[in-house]
Amino acid sequence: PGGWAQVAPWLTHAVMRPQGAAGILPALLEQLQKLDTMLRVAIFLGGPQPILGDVVIYYASRAAFAAMDDDQRFALPSATRWFNHMQHLSLDCPAPAEGAPPPLRVTVNLDMPESPVPLAYTRPDG
Repeated sequence: PGGWAQVAPWLTHAVMRPQGAAGILPALLEQLQKLDTMLRVAIFLGGPQPILGDVVIYYASRAAFAAMDDDQRFALPSATRWFNHMQHLSLDCPAPAEGAPPPLRVTVNLDMPESPVPLAYTRPDG
């Protein structure tokens, strides 16, 4: 979707550094919970293909995902899946345009965290 010129205006107030995001992480997590809910039934915000909104929110949320610990990311499974997918899609993009934020890769641990309560799995047929 579009070039950097379409994305940049939407990011003028975004927190772009993990250190800055860490200071306001509770507020960011509240907003990312809304994103997580939206993405439970969709791969991207607009359906099967990324749209401008996906690109804007990806760049705007990179610092927040970088500031989160594994448990916080695990609590947002759909948003984390989407973020990791967008992150890998961006690897295929050409070099960032002038003014674009520098690359920021976030390592996403896909292993389920240890739980003090055993998880029970049920089959749909009972």
